[in-house]
Amino acid sequence: MAPSRSTARNQLVAITGCTPATATSLLEKHNWKLEEAVNAYLENGSSRTTPVASDPQIEHIYNTYQDQGDPERIDVDGVLRYLEDLGIEPEDPRSLTLAFFLEAPSMGVFTRAKFIGNWSRTTARSVAEMKQYIENLHSTIQDDPLQFVQLYNFTFDFSMENPGQRLLAIDTAVEYWKMLLYQRREFEGCQARFDQWFSFLTTHKKAITKDTWRMVYLFFKEVVAADPSGLSGYDEMASWPSVIDEYIEWLRDSGEGP
Repeated sequence: MAPSRSTARNQLVAITGCTPATATSLLEKHNWKLEEAVNAYLENGSSRTTPVASDPQIEHIYNTYQDQGDPERIDVDGVLRYLEDLGIEPEDPRSLTLAFFLEAPSMGVFTRAKFIGNWSRTTARSVAEMKQYIENLHSTIQDDPLQFVQLYNFTFDFSMENPGQRLLAIDTAVEYWKMLLYQRREFEGCQARFDQWFSFLTTHKKAITKDTWRMVYLFFKEVVAADPSGLSGYDEMASWPSVIDEYIEWLRDSGEGP
């Protein structure tokens, strides 16, 4: 069943961080189809492409890590050296913040254009200053729900292993859900439900679509965080992905559902 227009608008705002007016306009253009409106916003509505003059200090830092075979990118070895110099472990959530800031096209890759362009927009001109900038940005994103949603949505495409891949393997999705959501303040008291979700997925055995990825965050925010024990906000007539409905049925079968 399709969501009501007000529900679709609220979900679009929650997923993308856009304003209600923008959400209404996008939904009207796409005949109130939520997924199409989300895709349109993320593809066209949040670009960070304002031209900026490059800084020679940033170029020097980039050259330290660039791929010798392809100077237009930093490959996985250079990325790992850069993370080490920043004092960030690859499993640290701050590594996602860095990738988000540099608009990394995939894991283990930074492009010359984004590295030099995005860092040149800041006042950071050394690795130490870059480290502090990422620390501050990470804290800001954690405290700003709209920026966090942008980081969360970015992570799906970033985590793809192959060009053209559209589905995220369950083990990879769980790894990033744990990194992004498990200890997040707004989900305090929800860890048992996350653990149940992860256990359910081992029986589901289907890869995660982009729509499911986006809606899982919304489900835990609107339903689970509001009532972790009873899940009283769950509405089976709402437009949740089928995998979430199946999760609820799985909980009911085990005596843990609403």
